[in-house]
Amino acid sequence: MMQSYFLPYIGYFQLINSADKFILYDKLGYIRHGWVNRNRILTREGNISYITVPVKHGNSNRHIFDTYINNTANWRRNILKAIYLNYIRAPFFEETYSLLEDIISETYHTISELNRASLSIICRHLEIPTLLIDDNDLYSTIEEEIKSMESTDRHHQRPISICKQEGAKIYINAIGGERLYFRDRFASEGIALFFIKTADIKYEQNQPEFYPNLSIADVLMYSGVKKTKDFLNLFELI
Repeated sequence: MMQSYFLPYIGYFQLINSADKFILYDKLGYIRHGWVNRNRILTREGNISYITVPVKHGNSNRHIFDTYINNTANWRRNILKAIYLNYIRAPFFEETYSLLEDIISETYHTISELNRASLSIICRHLEIPTLLIDDNDLYSTIEEEIKSMESTDRHHQRPISICKQEGAKIYINAIGGERLYFRDRFASEGIALFFIKTADIKYEQNQPEFYPNLSIADVLMYSGVKKTKDFLNLFELI
């Protein structure tokens, strides 16, 4: 279970691929300068640059699913232009640019709509069989039940209650969750908690220095589908 991100790094897709069922959970507060509406790509000069989808009044008081894209801005053209100019010489440019163009050219009202559509399309592209669930209304009762809890209790009870509702005995979280979740809290509810640790993945970026953890767009541009699918299994559960 994870909030939806915009064209996230390979570790996000490893997390999806490691599970039987993955919940795109956007009933969480929008975080400015996070990964919900932006990600990083590599420029031709070997620098890091951001591709960003502009949103209206994005702040932590607004849920991600209720954060609207600023479609008065020419963000589609800007993002596609940045990708085109910086990856035109990448070995898998044509197939990857076509994929991203199909995603970005569609009409979306909220950042959730864009992220969920793009994640679903990329998962199909990579033949990830995991069932994606994007109907957060399934868990509205849980949100009501935990609303009055303290922050730490709420952070734990949400995934625990959702796992119980889904009949899950194993919950896999991103490595950053080690700071938030305690195994004994999950174990007391009959749920095993694991964290996914991505291996040291490297691929040729046509630059002297390798830049890790960039958008999946960078991975696909330089590695293609076959090698990217191999990367999906380069992790360990701890």
